[in-house]
Amino acid sequence: MKKKNFYSLVIVNLILIHSFSYSQTKIFLRSTIPYHFEIINRRDTNYIFIEYQEDMGAKREYYKFKEIIPDARYHVYVNNNLQQEGSFKNNQKNGAWINYYPNGKEITPYKDGEIEGIYKRLYADGSLETIAKISNGIMPIRTHYYRNGKPKMREYFIKENVRVEWFNENGTIKMINNKEIVSPEGQVHLTLSEEKFKNGKLDGESEFWYTEGHFKVLFRENKILKWQYFNKQSELVMEE
Repeated sequence: MKKKNFYSLVIVNLILIHSFSYSQTKIFLRSTIPYHFEIINRRDTNYIFIEYQEDMGAKREYYKFKEIIPDARYHVYVNNNLQQEGSFKNNQKNGAWINYYPNGKEITPYKDGEIEGIYKRLYADGSLETIAKISNGIMPIRTHYYRNGKPKMREYFIKENVRVEWFNENGTIKMINNKEIVSPEGQVHLTLSEEKFKNGKLDGESEFWYTEGHFKVLFRENKILKWQYFNKQSELVMEE
């Protein structure tokens, strides 16, 4: 009898733990005009608040989560349409946070309140629009795609945007621009570039050296198969 009660207690505890881990909280807002929100249910003020900001004389409102918030997965509805969902753990965003828009959705990965992992933006049909790998506040490369899956634009970052590649919808290169960045921290500009092309497309291993770091990229018909980003001391910072 005691053995049976022991196993029953274990099962109940497991169910409680599972339920807590997947606690769902729905928050409902009303918006009658752009950038104006009203919290419908009083209990939802335990989780969010409305912040006011001025933009060129116009007053705008934004909803924000409170600094102290129970562990749960939150779903925010505006006019009964799901606008945002994601999880908090130890008062920090964790896991995938999803923002929904009329023309698609945005998926941002978090770890202990910081963006960490693969960021994606999707078209309304689910096809990939934008992708970038982010770690420790660094995003070396961000790629945008046409709906047909071919690259549309690719950006390279060292502190700021230092290189942009534009592509035509048929896959050919439209233009490549290496920028010179001037900031209080100093200049960032291209010092050497070794690019390989085949039939008018980036193909093979290419390298781009800047004053503050360099990229080593393996292309196949304009698409990246592998990339590495090195700092000024030629130490590997990130790769994919």
